[in-house]
Amino acid sequence: MMLLLILLATAESLREIKNYLNVPFDSTYIGVAYLGDSKGYGLILKKDAKKGQILASIPYNYTFSSLSYFPLYPYISDMEFHTIIAVRFLWEKNQPGTFFHKFTQSFNSDYNLVIFWDEHLKRTLTSYAIFYEEYDYYGKNWEKEYEEVKRRFEDVPEAPKDIYNLTDWKWAYSCAVAKTFDIWANEWKTAVGLQVEELDNTKFIPLNVPIIDLANHRHVPKRHRADYVYYLEYGNGCFSLVAQQDFVKGEEASLEYEYKGNDHMLAVFGFALEKNYLDTFNITKKSDFCNEIQQGENCTWTLKMYEMNDNLFEFISKDKSNIKALVDYRKVMKEVYDSAKYPLRHIRRVKSHYGWKYVMALNYGISQRLLLLEHMMFAERKILKDLVSELKLDMPSL
Repeated sequence: MMLLLILLATAESLREIKNYLNVPFDSTYIGVAYLGDSKGYGLILKKDAKKGQILASIPYNYTFSSLSYFPLYPYISDMEFHTIIAVRFLWEKNQPGTFFHKFTQSFNSDYNLVIFWDEHLKRTLTSYAIFYEEYDYYGKNWEKEYEEVKRRFEDVPEAPKDIYNLTDWKWAYSCAVAKTFDIWANEWKTAVGLQVEELDNTKFIPLNVPIIDLANHRHVPKRHRADYVYYLEYGNGCFSLVAQQDFVKGEEASLEYEYKGNDHMLAVFGFALEKNYLDTFNITKKSDFCNEIQQGENCTWTLKMYEMNDNLFEFISKDKSNIKALVDYRKVMKEVYDSAKYPLRHIRRVKSHYGWKYVMALNYGISQRLLLLEHMMFAERKILKDLVSELKLDMPSL
């Protein structure tokens, strides 16, 4: 009976949502599905798809960018693009009965962008050796922008009151980052026939595309990177989601909009991946072999997920046998492993049945330990193989 209930619950959580936001789109390859309370809505493949195939197409009139006109646009047209989108979201949120009002109702009701963290939390990132930087192109001056928005609208009767609420503004600005794609301004002009000032032609601008924005981020597998394809195309009156890799029926459609590790993902987008093979972990260790190669009292190495650290191994290998070098390498990894910290958990965006929220998805400390264990196991395998080779024993491959 319990197994039956689990199967029924699973089937229910994967039900396809018909007419999501009443947006007409080609659903030959994908459907909008509810993935359960812990994941919210996503795009599920109805049939196998090959890399480069169009998965879904959304008509232009269901999209808008930071260059799209709306009643408050003239007051803010010269401001930072994400600021324009944030004002648009607050405007649409107060326009019941419109499509874009429904669109904004589907957005997160919470936010967790690092730019909104207080200085104590930012210092916590630094103390746990998680890289953090306030990127110029993603909200470094959001407070000044917000104050300027309030100043410009203080005598505008049609400006929604939400603009003057800091919590609402953080929501809108977070959505402007997390719910938008980037497109070259001149491509937007070509696609929808808008007049774009020459100054904006060479800029990336935020673009909102419903349905497609349900596609979760996932790194493109290494085997698909040689002929990497961009995930968004335009033409024939539509913006289209392109498969960046092969997908099989029942798989969740995904796209890669940033080829970075979780430190960057957290800082810029406010969420990260449960498993990110681009993650790195910097270790600094005082040891004898650092001084031997004149590196000073401290040496710093960047460890890559599931990869041997060649530079560190070279330091240890200098004038030593392979086996001794590997034993030393394993010893250093064990010391670092024993001292590894368990820092704050990072955030991933999901939707639960009672509204959008953020939940914890991964612990950087656990990630560090898994990485270090992988390095230790590599050394142990190499040590054993070298010992077997020296003893000239016939043994199975390790």
